[in-house]
Amino acid sequence: VRTLLSDSKVEVNAKGHDDQTPLHVAAIEGHLECVNALLEDTRVEVNTGDGKGITPLSHAAKMGHKEIVQLFLSDSRVDVSKVDEDGNTPLHMAAHSGNTDLLQLLI
Repeated sequence: VRTLLSDSKVEVNAKGHDDQTPLHVAAIEGHLECVNALLEDTRVEVNTGDGKGITPLSHAAKMGHKEIVQLFLSDSRVDVSKVDEDGNTPLHMAAHSGNTDLLQLLI
């Protein structure tokens, strides 16, 4: 991932299935090192919603990926209040998953 990111011609925010970016996919799949590498790249749009308006942070919260949520929360660019098309925030996603550790992080 870092090798690809070092190429200025690589489109780091390219959208694929369900309008998900590489950051969405890494957050959903729980790939901590990939998320970290992507967040280090200032070209990466951290608050972009997918086809349903769900941000990478919301996906990580929904999937229960605590370390990834912590990475997102440590990045000042991340909007923790961004809502998806159903009006859900990352906090709502964590609540739906029943993960109390994530709820405490997001409150």
